Amino acid sequence: MFRITTDQSTVKRAVWVQKEGSRKMRYFIDPHIKIIEDLKKLALGNSLGDYQAFFKSNIGLEETAAIPADMSFETPIEFRPYIYQPREYYIKII
Repeated sequence: MFRITTDQSTVKRAVWVQKEGSRKMRYFIDPHIKIIEDLKKLALGNSLGDYQAFFKSNIGLEETAAIPADMSFETPIEFRPYIYQPREYYIKII
């Protein structure tokens, strides 16, 4: 007797990513990659701490946020570099 089973957790998922200044890229990720931090490790390697993820151009995503399900080529997850302000722009509290 034969039995066919399907485990949906083994199906890879396609995600679209765009690093600022680069072309859009499609990654096929394993099901255990569910949060932005894991996706940043995959896409950015060692420079993951220098970038913040955005979705639909203006929605900032936390490191622990789930990877959005409704992304596409037209609306990828964007990785933009953090903008660090020079020291003189910080307000000193006395």
